[in-house]
Amino acid sequence: MNLSFFLHVTPTKQDKQGFYPIKAQLDVNGKRLQFTLPKLRTSPAFWCNVRQRALTCALDYELINTMIERVQARFTETHLQYEREKRAISPKEMQKVLLMQETPRMGLREMINRFIEHYKGLVNVGVYEKDADSHYAYKARRYWLPYFCEKEGVHEPSQITRAMQNGLYLFVLENKPANSVRNPHNNAVYVLRTFRTFLNFAIECEWVDKNVFAKIKYKTEDTEIVSLDSSEVEAIRLADSAVLRHKGMQHTRDAFLVSCATGLAWSDLCQIDKEKIVHTLSRLSLRIKRKKTKVMGVIPLFKEAREILERYDFDLKMPAYNTYNDRVKRLCAWVGIKKKVATHTGRKTFANYMLNVRGVPLETVANMMLHADWQTTARYYVRVNDEKVLKDTAHIE
Repeated sequence: MNLSFFLHVTPTKQDKQGFYPIKAQLDVNGKRLQFTLPKLRTSPAFWCNVRQRALTCALDYELINTMIERVQARFTETHLQYEREKRAISPKEMQKVLLMQETPRMGLREMINRFIEHYKGLVNVGVYEKDADSHYAYKARRYWLPYFCEKEGVHEPSQITRAMQNGLYLFVLENKPANSVRNPHNNAVYVLRTFRTFLNFAIECEWVDKNVFAKIKYKTEDTEIVSLDSSEVEAIRLADSAVLRHKGMQHTRDAFLVSCATGLAWSDLCQIDKEKIVHTLSRLSLRIKRKKTKVMGVIPLFKEAREILERYDFDLKMPAYNTYNDRVKRLCAWVGIKKKVATHTGRKTFANYMLNVRGVPLETVANMMLHADWQTTARYYVRVNDEKVLKDTAHIE
């Protein structure tokens, strides 16, 4: 966008003091508009065309120059904003902005940036898990802005229609990362839902009047939490060094093995530190309150978990959830595990190992998993296998 702004004094409409109005000349993509700056008058003899300022010998020169600087600052700010958002502006619209007759409307890009900054602030004060802001920033950078601003030419939320739900859904499916191991449909639904969160935030800020994504017709597909058997956990434990050389893979392997040995979810692995380590019955244990259920409990640190945590000085420094989840899936694929794994796979593996292999009572397993109700453990995490059935009934004639 070619935009220029020039101030000048021309000898027209002289007042009783012999002063003339200060005029502004706007050129926007070849279209020219001239208008008078209200209440700003001086003599051509007291005006510098090079600096576009009143000379120090002019009457009220400080007031005149201060008002001119404010007008030029509004011009520069508006110009940069429209350039950044790749929007066009007419000379009439710019005139209204400079004369403060109309405040320029905030564009979609700036709204999204403020939304991300808002969540960054909430993360900093501990309201949300760490990296929640980068979770939104990634979706904005990869999907929201390319689809709405670049593909559809949308620059203001008022231009977004309900029909664009389908367009965004298909856009996410078509632009799936080459190395992604996520469910494509569920990933697209999550992108739509997070954009709905953004529009709700925009409504609260009174930037928009309604949320056209309020009712999303797509539903996520249920994915069953799978558990790994002992041989599969051993394959992860003995992962080839070529696999572990990839960025973050050794740390992911260690964190996932801790999850399999303690039943801790990602949010609880983030909480581990030295202050939560206690000695109980001649064993190191972890006294921790689960982030989700707020249940406090003691989890024994068995040999493998204890050795791994000692290597990390009891601070795993967990990456963002999505990063960890993707690395776990990639790690399992590289070692030959064909199951649909996720971060919670370690949690379910722990529950099934304790119940079926070690014979730990269900109520104790539920307590170690920090569940508020043991029925949750029975319904979602453990399944008695055939070997345990035969073992438990071996003494019956």
